[in-house]
Amino acid sequence: MSAQPTPSPAPPEKKSLVDIIKQSEHSFGSVATRYLPPERLVKLAQVVISRTPGVGKCTPLSVVSALMTCARLGLEPNEPGGVWLVPYAIRQQVNGKWVTINTCTPIIDYRGLIDVARRSGEIAGVHASIRYANDQWEFGVDTSAPTMVRLRHVPSDGDRGPVVGVYFVARLKSGETHATYLTKAEVEAYRSRSKNASGDSSPWVKDWNAMAMKTACRRGVNLLPRTPEIQLLREEMAKEEAIEMDAIVHDDDPDVIPMPRRLSESTQPAEDDDTDDDLSEAMDGPYVLSSVKPVKKGQETVVYVVLEGFSRTYTATLEMLPVLEAALSEKRPIKLLLSETAIEEIVGG
Repeated sequence: MSAQPTPSPAPPEKKSLVDIIKQSEHSFGSVATRYLPPERLVKLAQVVISRTPGVGKCTPLSVVSALMTCARLGLEPNEPGGVWLVPYAIRQQVNGKWVTINTCTPIIDYRGLIDVARRSGEIAGVHASIRYANDQWEFGVDTSAPTMVRLRHVPSDGDRGPVVGVYFVARLKSGETHATYLTKAEVEAYRSRSKNASGDSSPWVKDWNAMAMKTACRRGVNLLPRTPEIQLLREEMAKEEAIEMDAIVHDDDPDVIPMPRRLSESTQPAEDDDTDDDLSEAMDGPYVLSSVKPVKKGQETVVYVVLEGFSRTYTATLEMLPVLEAALSEKRPIKLLLSETAIEEIVGG
């Protein structure tokens, strides 16, 4: 009697986004501030995924990266005064072919921006507000005044009239005062640069005042001393603005509404209208990981990655570590965008 063939072991179950986030808790802790413990961030992230379907459709790397921003800033995800995790569908050219990838982008609430500025240790007081036509108002530069900047705003008790401007003001512990004032026309000029300014999902439509104050805050933060907290804010706001200024609205998916175009589609052939379902056709991979090793380099941690069949060692960012470790432990092929020496992006798997 012939022996029965031994059944093949079942392939390892692919980790869910929640599992990857839980696995990332240590990474969050490596950059976290005292304002947001990593275990709380993980719990909040699970709530976000359950309440915001679009975030669950984003690539795990982009979600982990957005949560790393929350950890660095010490701001809670999807809470007023925190960081909004916004799902974007982006068009990217991979190996000469255009693909659509859902990615999670952190957008800082203007109140969170002010909170982080306060933590810099340089600021005695900071404020942002809307100026209305009937408010008492005085603003200007006076070189004879101790702080050079003179700003006085008294809101009207009655009908305040239409909006005429918005401002951000910060008094440093040194006694200096920095202020930025934008007229409504200047705010509208800034808004008009955003390709997502008029869509139903646009924050400019949902809350013009908040976006106007954030615009003033963005300008005002650039005047503040270059502390680590302020520099981090500048970097994150630059990323936001790059996306916001190049976003268009599409209605293909109600959960993933804006579509930033990080690369120009003016030369994109009409027939290359592929989605992430066709991503494997656009890659040289998928690749199998041979080893993943985080290494401390000065103040930063670099991840060294070896791919099966490759003699070269690639570098990756700390945000990529949980996704890479999950793929390695499961022996699961993963789709990567590679440069000569680095993993530029995890685009699937």
